[in-house]
Amino acid sequence: MTTDKTWQDILMHPSAEKFEAKLQNHADGEGSGWKWLWLSLLVMAFLRGTAVFIAELLGNRMVGSRTALSLALAEQLGLNVDLVQVAAFSSSPILGAAIMFVGLLVFTPLIVLLGYRTAYGLAKLMGGKGDFKQQLFLLNSIFTPALILAGLLGFLGRSGDMVMVLLIFYTAVPTFYALQAIHKIARAKIIASLFVSYFLVMVGLFLVSFII
Repeated sequence: MTTDKTWQDILMHPSAEKFEAKLQNHADGEGSGWKWLWLSLLVMAFLRGTAVFIAELLGNRMVGSRTALSLALAEQLGLNVDLVQVAAFSSSPILGAAIMFVGLLVFTPLIVLLGYRTAYGLAKLMGGKGDFKQQLFLLNSIFTPALILAGLLGFLGRSGDMVMVLLIFYTAVPTFYALQAIHKIARAKIIASLFVSYFLVMVGLFLVSFII
């Protein structure tokens, strides 16, 4: 039997055998890892919100479209407000940080769950043997540190966003081996389920970027 490995070793040098060893040592004692994923999500949202606050405070992040939208909405609703104050509030770095924080907490779990369910459903359709709890345990262990790193990359601005895209694609490597360890199906089938899942995730992230 393959000896148990640390998560750091598994994620840096992934293989199906290492993930299988984790599953064998997992049983029911370690849970599905949801609490750690949620904690990392909170950390990421806080870091990204802080990065947006600093960028808008220094004038390094455009807020014109948000201001224009706020003014147009106030006029359409016929609100009896001072449009100058509306413009000042809508361009506030605090509002930008709040929108980023709340937006990430709302949309990121939905996108993650979409990817998880798509990968699981397609794998099962193609003869996968594993169950969703096993998949949660392994995939949450992959994306927990990835979310925190994504939050830190927010401080790098546009270059950080480009690095984050590379990070997303890198996670496909350990995810491939994790799904292989869980479902015990051919590599081509794992690749097909991964491709569809990551495509949907990228579309979701692209759409969310216009909202927050």
